[in-house]
Amino acid sequence: MARAMKDSGIEWIGRIPEDWKVIEVKRYCKDVFPGATPQSNNPDYWDGDINWVPSGSCHDCKIFDAPKTITQAGFENSSTKLIPPKTVLLAMTGATCGNTGYLEIESCANQSVTAFVENKELSDSIYLWYLLQAAKDFIVSFRTGGAQSGINVEDCKNIRVPFLPLNEQQKIAAFLDEKCASIDAVIEKTKVSIDEYKKLKQSVITQAVTKGIYPDRKMKDSEIEWIGEIPEEWNKTRLGFCTYVRARLGWKGLKAEEYVEEGYPLLSAFNIINNKLDFSEVNYINQDRYNESPEIMLSVNDILLVKDGAGIGKCAIVNDLPTESTTNGSIAVISVEKCILPQFLYYYFLSEVFQKYIDLLKAGMGVPHLFQADIRMIKIVYPSENEQEEIVNYLYKKCCEIDNIIKSKEVYLQELVKLKKTLIYEYVTGKKEII
Repeated sequence: MARAMKDSGIEWIGRIPEDWKVIEVKRYCKDVFPGATPQSNNPDYWDGDINWVPSGSCHDCKIFDAPKTITQAGFENSSTKLIPPKTVLLAMTGATCGNTGYLEIESCANQSVTAFVENKELSDSIYLWYLLQAAKDFIVSFRTGGAQSGINVEDCKNIRVPFLPLNEQQKIAAFLDEKCASIDAVIEKTKVSIDEYKKLKQSVITQAVTKGIYPDRKMKDSEIEWIGEIPEEWNKTRLGFCTYVRARLGWKGLKAEEYVEEGYPLLSAFNIINNKLDFSEVNYINQDRYNESPEIMLSVNDILLVKDGAGIGKCAIVNDLPTESTTNGSIAVISVEKCILPQFLYYYFLSEVFQKYIDLLKAGMGVPHLFQADIRMIKIVYPSENEQEEIVNYLYKKCCEIDNIIKSKEVYLQELVKLKKTLIYEYVTGKKEII
């Protein structure tokens, strides 16, 4: 017989069993407090014997080790605290905001992490961990601020959650641990498979743009260390000899009030997703700003190469333009003038040999940056135009096949994540009962 339910009065929770109550989450806890960071530029405070966990370690996972450690001096000269094992962590800011971690070791944490230490007489820490996972969407609704938006400790302490007897919590926690472990195993296997197909795609591209698509050919040394042998009839050159490379110069960015709701798209590295242009979320500039740099007004077959920051080396080709567009200073615009086809160059940029070259250039750089002179000096190997066309057609077909497989696996991955999320929510709020 189904158990009697009632309205919890809390929108994110919905209905709960009739004998359950609703309380602030802090009442489940012995203590709730944020972490802190010792001075980062003081070497005496780091690489000691005390574990220290950043918010980036919180991925709704169990945490068995700390990526960094601090010294006793670092601990004593900051407001960070020791967090006992079996404590739930919640990331408060940035990309991981709302994510949780279940701490399996004694550790400190940074100021972007809040610790929810269980009250052993009232709560099971594993149940509490799943409860905060279920509340994530509600928790992140408290976010304020810009790019590094966050939530505050007081808001999280006062989140109202279901309250149930300890033995029921333990029963739910054990059940979810078993079920979620099974789902996580499939999720991990699917992620590995996706990565393998992505590597296969890059390998297929690399083989085609450096060795061609015909077997048993006479080869020669390209005299380029990271490329090795190439077909005997192929040629080599530098980008500066066959393309026009340019970028926005003197660009100091725009103030927030200078962006307009309608105008000319100003593409950035964030608009290159999976090596394709994405116009779904772009910033717009007015005509005066657009006309400042006519040389980087985009045309079909232009190749965009990210030359600054973490995304350095990402690229996309302009297959079509929904409207007249330009780029910000983080992107180099490359137009082919002779010798090579735009699509062949695009695939060359996707290859392992090009990414190895980028890695060589990045070595020793604090903030990765490709100067236009660096781009012009990039070495490229290429066959006749007819063979380039054959390679481009071959790669388009092969990459579409692999991309379709990857897409189907990514859809399956999303379904698994949704299944896990729903499972946790239904049991921690009592909508499903463990029989």
